[in-house]
Amino acid sequence: TNVSNIGSPTQRFDNIYVNEAHLSVNTLYLGDTPILGTNNNVINIHADPGQAIHMQTSGAAGTMAFVSNAQVSLQSTGNNADVIVQSNGTGSQTRILSGTSVEVNAPAISFTGNTTMTGTTTNTGDLVVNGNVTITGSQATVNAAELTVKDNIVIVNAGETAIGVTAGTAGIQFARGKLSSYQLVFKESDQSLQFGQV
Repeated sequence: TNVSNIGSPTQRFDNIYVNEAHLSVNTLYLGDTPILGTNNNVINIHADPGQAIHMQTSGAAGTMAFVSNAQVSLQSTGNNADVIVQSNGTGSQTRILSGTSVEVNAPAISFTGNTTMTGTTTNTGDLVVNGNVTITGSQATVNAAELTVKDNIVIVNAGETAIGVTAGTAGIQFARGKLSSYQLVFKESDQSLQFGQV
């Protein structure tokens, strides 16, 4: 009837054992903090100003899972309130998986440590690399209207370990569209530099 009390703020029971407890209309209180409440179809977990919410499991089977059929958001709005996802255990990995795509959107993005990318990687803006670049594969294609090389010497047939150019020739080929291409090559057999139509 909302008029009777069990105990009082100054006359409290020691322990209460119940199968089910109903506190307030839609709120569970610990002390004077409404830690758990409902609002329509939303369950809210609260903390007083200055309080933190800490969830912890222990043991090998003490896993923690957040499962939802809708969007899951991690957001901080305070000044310098970082969002940290970290795994510290031996052999632990921090993994971000998605059935469609992973989007990282920020004014500045930093990667520290060895970075491995598998699959096709597309960069739609400028790419600045401070350091050496090593490309391994059978082909490297540059689709640019202008290619500028600052180095005074361009090395062709790099990585040759035998005596001379074992492929026979090494040089540069000039594509001419529907016309025959021209080559400027070094010919190992007579150690000559030749230029002509392919």
